[in-house]
Amino acid sequence: MRELTRIRAMAMRLKGTRPGCSGNQAVSEVVAGLQTMAGQLPQLLAQLASWLIIEGDGGRIEHDSGEPARPWIGRVIAGLSDASAAADEMAAALTEAHGATGGLRTPSAAS
Repeated sequence: MRELTRIRAMAMRLKGTRPGCSGNQAVSEVVAGLQTMAGQLPQLLAQLASWLIIEGDGGRIEHDSGEPARPWIGRVIAGLSDASAAADEMAAALTEAHGATGGLRTPSAAS
């Protein structure tokens, strides 16, 4: 959560950046923070899936419909798995984007 708060603060700093002011470092920092978060998502999603399996197998999860929870848990786990794969792709794309921010700069006054 601290990472998310930090990224929000940087994004707010970008909002306040006026044309001609340097927001390039802020862009790089926001992308780097998002890259870090995306890299951590697969582990968090796996932990959620593991918790669901353990609690479901222990009979500690029910479904509102009165039906067995196992199929619903399976659907959640499938969604978490899809999200994990997407997070891996997002992390790779953000790595590329972060690398590209290195050459960005505001034009010098002499230009």
